[in-house]
Amino acid sequence: IDFAKQNCKLNQISNIHFIRLSSVELCQALSKKREFFRLKDINLNAFSFSHLFVDPPRAGLDEAMLDLAKGFENLIYISCNPFTLKENLNTLLKTHKIAQFALFNQFANAPHLECGVILRKIGG
Repeated sequence: IDFAKQNCKLNQISNIHFIRLSSVELCQALSKKREFFRLKDINLNAFSFSHLFVDPPRAGLDEAMLDLAKGFENLIYISCNPFTLKENLNTLLKTHKIAQFALFNQFANAPHLECGVILRKIGG
C-alpha cells in the first residue's frame, strides 16, 4: 500500500483510497453488518462501486464473496486454481457472462495455471 500511495503522489492522483480488509471484513462493511476503525475516515456510501477485483486463494471465493460479487456490474477474477475457478463460475454465471478469459502459464515446470476472467453482469 505504501508503494501505491507513493505512485499516486508521483502521478498527482488524489481520488483513490487504500484500505486493508479481508474478504469477510469487506462483506461486513459493505453490507453494514459491522463498522471498522480502518474505515473511520471513509464514507462507503459516497462511492458507486461498479467493479470488483478478486484474487482469491487456491480454495476460491467463499459464499459471502460470491454473494457480494453478484451485485457488481463488472468482475475481474484472477485465479491460481482452474478447478475452484470453475466451481465459482458455476455460481457467477447465473448473474454474469464471461467477456474475456485468458490462461497464463507463469510456472512452466509446474502444473499450475493462472487464469484471468472478466465478467459482465447479464443485462448490464
